[in-house]
Amino acid sequence: MVGAGLLILCASPAAGSDGVDRSSQDAIALDAARPIWKPLASGERDTFIVDLRAGEAISVVVRQRGIDVVLTVVDPHGGLPHRVDRPNVEWGREAITVVADTAGVYRLHVSPLQSVGPSGRYRVEAGHVHPVDADDRRHVEAEREVSEAEVARATNTLDGCRTAAHRFERAASLWHELRDPYEESVALYGHALALRGLGEHERSLDVLQRMTALTRRLADADAALMAESGLAWTFLYLEDYERAALHFRARLRRTTSDRRGTAIDLFGLAWTALMRGRPTAAEPAFRKSLRLRRVVRDRRGEALTLVGLAAALDKLGRWQEAATTAAQALEILNTYPDRYGQADALTVQGWTLFHHGEVSEAADVFAAARSIRRALEDASGEAAALLGQAAALRRMGESRTALELAERGMMLVESVRARRTDGDLRTGYFASVHDLYELCVDLLMERYAVTGDIATAQRAFHISERGRARSLLDRMRPRGRAQDPRQLPGGDDPSRSTPISAAGEPLSVDDVQRALDADTTVLVYATGASRSSLWLIGRHEFTSYELPPVAAIDRGVGRLLAAISFPPPAPRANAARTSPPTRQTAAAATLARMLLPEDAVRRLGKRIVFVPSGPLQLVPFGVLPPSPRGGAMLLDVHEIITLPSASIIGSLRRADWWDRPQKTLAVFADPVLHANDARLRERGDGTASPSVGAGVLPRLLGTRWEAREIGRFVPADRQLVALDFEAARSTLQRIDLSKYRILHFATHAIVDVQRPERSGLVLSTVDRQGRAVDGFIRAREILEWPLDADLVVLSGCRTGVGRDVRGEGLMAFSRGFLAAGASRLVTTLWSVDDTASAELMKRLYGKMLGPEHLSPAAALRAAQLQMRALPRWHASYYWSGFVLQGEWR
Repeated sequence: MVGAGLLILCASPAAGSDGVDRSSQDAIALDAARPIWKPLASGERDTFIVDLRAGEAISVVVRQRGIDVVLTVVDPHGGLPHRVDRPNVEWGREAITVVADTAGVYRLHVSPLQSVGPSGRYRVEAGHVHPVDADDRRHVEAEREVSEAEVARATNTLDGCRTAAHRFERAASLWHELRDPYEESVALYGHALALRGLGEHERSLDVLQRMTALTRRLADADAALMAESGLAWTFLYLEDYERAALHFRARLRRTTSDRRGTAIDLFGLAWTALMRGRPTAAEPAFRKSLRLRRVVRDRRGEALTLVGLAAALDKLGRWQEAATTAAQALEILNTYPDRYGQADALTVQGWTLFHHGEVSEAADVFAAARSIRRALEDASGEAAALLGQAAALRRMGESRTALELAERGMMLVESVRARRTDGDLRTGYFASVHDLYELCVDLLMERYAVTGDIATAQRAFHISERGRARSLLDRMRPRGRAQDPRQLPGGDDPSRSTPISAAGEPLSVDDVQRALDADTTVLVYATGASRSSLWLIGRHEFTSYELPPVAAIDRGVGRLLAAISFPPPAPRANAARTSPPTRQTAAAATLARMLLPEDAVRRLGKRIVFVPSGPLQLVPFGVLPPSPRGGAMLLDVHEIITLPSASIIGSLRRADWWDRPQKTLAVFADPVLHANDARLRERGDGTASPSVGAGVLPRLLGTRWEAREIGRFVPADRQLVALDFEAARSTLQRIDLSKYRILHFATHAIVDVQRPERSGLVLSTVDRQGRAVDGFIRAREILEWPLDADLVVLSGCRTGVGRDVRGEGLMAFSRGFLAAGASRLVTTLWSVDDTASAELMKRLYGKMLGPEHLSPAAALRAAQLQMRALPRWHASYYWSGFVLQGEWR
């Protein structure tokens, strides 16, 4: 037995076929003063031996250079008491604490994590043998938490990632208590990776920013690079491509001597360019990465880069070259136990063949990818393969089979979606597979055009609804079934009760019709690449129309918004009283010809509920003319309402008619946004309070007048008007929001189109003493509010705008109010004029709460028509950007 504290390296290049180490005759003793460098290749394993007495411990640090190693301790009886692997991959420190419960020889194995991969090297540094103390046991506990978390994360399942997130979080806390910032940063990195696996990219980013703050205090280049990598890939998943590219480039500047690391960073930079729609920039970056992967003999990395390169070549229209490149990737991946990689390569190859016109071959390749995905029980991947196979079969003229496959894929999507409980994950997943819904709708409408079978068009509508605003439907709390027949659309006919579907389930045509009164028409749009569709639904009718492709509609919307969403120029003094059709008039007429077939216009009721998709979500439909020849606007004759989905009607309808909120109105306006505001009194010593954060936002003086004017319509004991320092988060926390029928926010909105969950409302950011307070009301917070409001008015700029997520629509923060319990929203589509907004709001509330007691939809129309009649506010810019979403009664 070797003396206590002496660690001997047994040079054992590989375990034998019987799994026993073949130790070299020349043992190398290793002590704390003699760190040793060792090369290591896949399939090899080195073993170190240490003789410990019971109650002794030793720490060993292994510094990885280009290879991801796993450390395993074997006790004197052959047991495996401890295994260590961190999420720092091929670079950085792996440390293990060996605690001897019994005396004898302890073996420490160092082996590559991957059985096939490139070679690397590592350095072993042994600490001093010492008596076991409490910190040693806590080190073992923290190391075990990290290692078990990494095992769970590697399963690539939702349950595994949830387990990993919890264990990494606990490990970070343990390392923090042990005052080891490097290990804490590694645990935070693993936590961020686990959150990324759950689709919780915003939380992942928050954790990475904590990690970055830690690494700045460390003189450890590996930790800094790890943080940069995490940030780069997280921003890529968040589709914040500019910041992703910045972090990939920052890593490239630091990894010039690490060719493998440079290859990975170039790979990330190439994918960033490709996702930004820049395949010409992506191709050379992929090729540079490919050259380095080959130099360092990273065959699996080479294959993954070839897959990316094939995708870029496909986008460039070089389909034959793309198919060949994908085939090369597949040839390499077939030598690895990487079935996911094989399926990815097959999918890319299938699309390149499809685009090249080799549709029969593409169908076979997609079928092969589908077979692998099914064997892996990867339902989402199988759905993606079914999409490709269905598209190929359709091109081959086998539309019936294509529809069957597409619907099968859609069922898989629904099954996966139902299992994924995180809201962000469901949203992101749904967007990634939304092409299946579009393909099903397109195939059904194609069949309808041939057969004229109205049931086929109704089925297409129902599938379109299944693929629309599903996260909102999931989050909305069902209100139950209305009880008072006098409140129902059908008057005194209780059989026409409002339909209520299970949470997240779309309504059928019959369901929607039961929700309508005789004066209401619903126009549901589905924009598509080859054709768009319009379904007109009335109380007793259903009609379908074919519209132009989305590209043409998008151009029409762009022209209208360019003409209408900016302040009009001041009129020239010598301008003629009459002039040719304005730019707005021409743009509106052109768009109306695309969207409003004459037959549909003849069928419209007094009230039109628009359910737009794609670029149409930014259209103020009231300005469109009912006739393609122009002239009057829809607003002249019709009330205009919008909905993100026809299926939310059932969740908007209230059952608690007898239990209305006790208060009428709560208004938040004219908050204090910076410490230089005149409302802050000078301190006793004559010095002004210091400036704080939100000073970049100007004060909205018009909102003060707006708040006071609308407050005139409500008795003092039934309203709350929160101005100045009271227009604050603390006021929201103090009152019971569920007691107010109307909530009105006349303040700035921060709209982050790229990351809508970071959007929200700005209330006072300064208290009476000039101290900074949190005044930003985030989108996620709004979802948790206990609302029972009939109406929420958001009169700030662009409150109805957000990122357009496929299958979800505009992810504006304002949607959170519907999910939280509000029945209606008034939002804005562009940056509105402060004074004009105040004037419009005064008129809206006068019509709604004054003698006429109009519904919010009717009141908004009346107020907009009044504004339009005034010369100062005649231009549509001043009033048409305000739209009403939700219940229309």
